[in-house]
Amino acid sequence: MESLRQRISNREFPEPEALRQESLAQEYGVSVAPVREALARLEAEGILTLNRHRGYVVKTLSLDDIRQLFEIRALLETELLRFSLSNMDAETLAEAEQIEAKMEKIAQTEKQSRDWTELNWRFHSTLYRPAKKQKYWEIADNIYANTNRYVHMQLLISHSVVLPKSVREHQKILEYCRQGCATEACELMRLHIMTAADDLIGFMEKEVGSDHG
Repeated sequence: MESLRQRISNREFPEPEALRQESLAQEYGVSVAPVREALARLEAEGILTLNRHRGYVVKTLSLDDIRQLFEIRALLETELLRFSLSNMDAETLAEAEQIEAKMEKIAQTEKQSRDWTELNWRFHSTLYRPAKKQKYWEIADNIYANTNRYVHMQLLISHSVVLPKSVREHQKILEYCRQGCATEACELMRLHIMTAADDLIGFMEKEVGSDHG
């Protein structure tokens, strides 16, 4: 299922293209049963929808859907970070710094890379891991996967995404975490997520229009 989720996130199955169970089973070298189970789980997560005549299709999100999902992310992730800070150690910070350094290299190339979104979630997840709040993280992870296909579209089409700004925000969040400044770190994380939402929705309104209104 993780492979299918990633492929949907990478827009390998454009909306509203149907996902053919038999073709996927043949591609993965398995029976139809595990594919059907994976598709049903992705439907439960809100990534797919079941169309009576066409089967499972990638669910289209409206602009309001996207806004609400980012708002939920901001709520969840600021709480995850708050829980994490009391348990955060030097090893966690060093790992996050290594990921951030890779993102900085991508930003310096000025090329919108799909690697960016994977590294971005690894950065966030690393900071949240000390919280030991698995259910919180699973929901946040699902939301990230659900909206990531639109972020990928934005990265491929738009040159308005200011990657260096995101890097600077990550660096500042890390600085607050090192200093144990919980209020400042959580507030900047909230702003960081909602700024990304504003940028994505602005892109969607300009490039995609009413299909997602």
